[in-house]
Amino acid sequence: MSQLATINDGVLLLSLPQEILYMIWEKALTTDTGEIYLFEEKGNIQVAAADKMPPGGRDKQFEGNIEDLPKAFNQIQNTCQALRRQTRGLELQYNKIVSNGWSFDSFLSQEDISPIRKKYFKRALYDNIRNVTLVGKFKIDHEPDENVLHRLLRFGRRHPEAVIKVRVWNLAMHSEPKSTKPKDKKQAPRESLKGFVSFALCIKEAVRGVERPEWAVGRQGTKWIGKWRRGKDVSFMNVRKVRFFPYDTFDEEKVLGLLKGGAAYANDLIALYGSIEEALAAIKEWYEEGI
Repeated sequence: MSQLATINDGVLLLSLPQEILYMIWEKALTTDTGEIYLFEEKGNIQVAAADKMPPGGRDKQFEGNIEDLPKAFNQIQNTCQALRRQTRGLELQYNKIVSNGWSFDSFLSQEDISPIRKKYFKRALYDNIRNVTLVGKFKIDHEPDENVLHRLLRFGRRHPEAVIKVRVWNLAMHSEPKSTKPKDKKQAPRESLKGFVSFALCIKEAVRGVERPEWAVGRQGTKWIGKWRRGKDVSFMNVRKVRFFPYDTFDEEKVLGLLKGGAAYANDLIALYGSIEEALAAIKEWYEEGI
């Protein structure tokens, strides 16, 4: 330790007991909100604290004045090599990560790079991830991009301490109606219990191996399950801490109204769970805990 302190121009920080250092790192590298943003800028992954997700363009990169970008959060690692070894990636462990899905996929794709590159791209960044929420309209939907979905699952299996929350595009109770006439006034969003439940049950079967009830089995759903699995079995798909969430926000009043109003699949869902209250609780759990 005395040698490390000498390297750091006489600063005695690294001579402290390791448990004290851990407390210092956690205090220094936890943001005020407990959230941190992972985004891309000119093809490079950045990790920063900000009030909201830094804006990006079509190619997931920032478009605008570069001075408006938040600075990288962990500056301790840039002090010296000894502190870099101690603190590299800890900001990812101490905070909840929010990331555009495409940016996180780019980040994950670099985990499989060559050993020489891996030395510089820093194993600690992956090993320290604990909680990630993916946002944006990236391609996890009825027919997800195989590479994107399966890369998330492989990452979750290699890093079992990481919780990855994936918002599924098209898994939403409230969807925008499609108008066939450009001049038509925009209609109010329609509520579709059947479409939502059907897709949710397909995800449960594709990922968790829970077979759909007979009333929910259909050709379209079987196609979706095939698109999610792409030839993989449940042992590959079922990664417990990779959780799939609806894209919209849970509205208890509207969902209860659909169940009580006899919407398509309402009676079947109530029979499956035993009561309206239990059916409502099951849907709420999908929103809060994921599938």
